[in-house]
Amino acid sequence: MYWLLFAASLVMPCIMLVLGLRWLGHPPASKNAFFAFRSDLSLRSEETWRYAHHYIGKTWVRSGLILLVVTAAAMWFGRKYYEMFLLWLIVLQGVLFAFSLFPVDGALLRKFSPEIDASQEAIPPVTDETTREDSAPSNPEE
Repeated sequence: MYWLLFAASLVMPCIMLVLGLRWLGHPPASKNAFFAFRSDLSLRSEETWRYAHHYIGKTWVRSGLILLVVTAAAMWFGRKYYEMFLLWLIVLQGVLFAFSLFPVDGALLRKFSPEIDASQEAIPPVTDETTREDSAPSNPEE
């Protein structure tokens, strides 16, 4: 049972490594691909799509290697007590995986900020008069 759980604990770091290495040079060809990083910013152009996948690829390779070493060491040296901390290891992996996605949009904004700002539509400001007209009850006597 220990070896099965040992292998299961390495699934997330291995997925991060494989997808990270794949996306470093070859982002998904289709923006509708099953395994792809899709956000409003990454879908704006082909250049932002490639940059986002290259960036997340670098992040996942680094994170995957670190998680692989830490998880394997923790499972090996803590094999007497692996039942106690296995769940925490997998939760930590999931949290690091999820939080690795947030910096991508920040990197896209830093690199493509002028193009992104220019392509956004202007939203008219809401004034007090518009809200009063919209929220005023209709009077059938007028």
